[in-house]
Amino acid sequence: MKLNNIWYLIRQGLRNLWLNRLMSVASAGVLTVCFLLIGAASLFSYNMRAFAHGVEKQNELVVFVDDGMARSVAAKLKKIKNVASYEFVSKVSALEKQLKRLDNEGELFRELMQANPLPDSFKVSLHDVDIIEKTAKKITKINGVQKVKVPKEVAKVITTLKNTITYAGFIIVGILLVVSIFIIATTIKITIYERRREINIMKFVGASNSFIRFPFIIEGVIIGIVAALFSYGILYYGYLYMFDILENFKINVAPIIKENIAPFSELSSYLFGGFLGVGCLVGMFGSVFFVRKYLKV
Repeated sequence: MKLNNIWYLIRQGLRNLWLNRLMSVASAGVLTVCFLLIGAASLFSYNMRAFAHGVEKQNELVVFVDDGMARSVAAKLKKIKNVASYEFVSKVSALEKQLKRLDNEGELFRELMQANPLPDSFKVSLHDVDIIEKTAKKITKINGVQKVKVPKEVAKVITTLKNTITYAGFIIVGILLVVSIFIIATTIKITIYERRREINIMKFVGASNSFIRFPFIIEGVIIGIVAALFSYGILYYGYLYMFDILENFKINVAPIIKENIAPFSELSSYLFGGFLGVGCLVGMFGSVFFVRKYLKV
């Protein structure tokens, strides 16, 4: 196909978009809504996993150590891969915390407890709570460790929550994707049906199949790009608006949520690339697939 013909067909595709603007707007609108549903579900699922991971990091092991062995134990903790971070708690500060919890009664115990019975300890945060027991066994083998306190029940709840969110997210996004493809295909089919006479006339005057298809492909690609840009922009500003709402929240849970919400930049490239790619492909292949029925004359 000559370059002049290509430019002519591109202009025809743009012209057809304008002439059939109502159906073009309807197609772009349907595609935008589908992208918004998929994008919102993806963002929600991703943030729920991020929140679960944030809670997971707060699930700490408590490692009690012998007197004078804190430095040696700390050096060994660094070498364990699943250990994300650790915080040393001296026996003195541990006793002070316990006495503060007792309020006025704490002063009575302070006089009775001349010798501190509490050991030094470490609060250990893990990368992966799924292998908390395996990690605890490794820490127990370290020379100087008295005991490791493992919150097994909390770890099981977090693991179950994380897995449920992951599987549910994939299922919801998958269902929305299938429904969206069906709706988009139906919309494109209706659009092509409305223009069946135009296609038949072009076929009867001797236009080749590729010559007829190309403007429809251009239309489909442009509609896909427009829908991708609109849906991405709506999600972006909607996400910023959500952050503003959380900033003005005065309840205690708000800081916990804000700390674990993923910034939009983490998913922006995937969302934009996915919208753009899927929009162009659906518009292009949908147009080609449904046009071919009317080329058989």
